[in-house]
Amino acid sequence: MTASKLAKLPDLLPPNNSQQTSLQPFDPVLTTREASRATTYSTAALKKWRREGKGPRYIRCGRSVRYRLSDLQSWLEAHVVETSGKRGSAR
Repeated sequence: MTASKLAKLPDLLPPNNSQQTSLQPFDPVLTTREASRATTYSTAALKKWRREGKGPRYIRCGRSVRYRLSDLQSWLEAHVVETSGKRGSAR
């Protein structure tokens, strides 16, 4: 990033006054490989699910793909299976 672009960054931020909320940090983003490690699903599975429109939400910027950590966590939570704790059925 050039010095002139860096100098313009403060203009993009809201003014700092007591009426505005503070800026929140970005949600961490992971590469496909990092998302694979975090979820224990292979990179091939993540790529296949992207092609099929399945799997966790992702961000595409040009050819780069990133996964928000919160999206991975939400996707995994949506696939939790609640069990009753009972084994088999009484006959």
